[in-house]
Amino acid sequence: MSGAFEGLHKVEFGTPYGTGAGVIWLKDGNVHGGDSSMYYVGTYSVSGDKITGRFIVKKHTSGQSVLGQDTSQVNFTGTITGTSAMLSGNPVGLPNVVLKVKLTPLS
Repeated sequence: MSGAFEGLHKVEFGTPYGTGAGVIWLKDGNVHGGDSSMYYVGTYSVSGDKITGRFIVKKHTSGQSVLGQDTSQVNFTGTITGTSAMLSGNPVGLPNVVLKVKLTPLS
């Protein structure tokens, strides 16, 4: 399943602080991506239709983070349906901030 899920994805996300969108590349258990003000790097694993992992989000230019801080580590879990996935997680140290993420393949 992980090979079928790899590649370039549109990422749409939201928290109580706001919403946003960007792109993310998933390959060989590694996550790389970004949007207009943040970049994301991390790792993931797939088992059946479940995906888990963690990523670091860091600000690279001015703009408001939907996580409420300039640098965050997010541990996530989710479910893959076909080639898309729905994920959720909490930034470390912010248990009341839930990040919801939708991944849709672009390639």
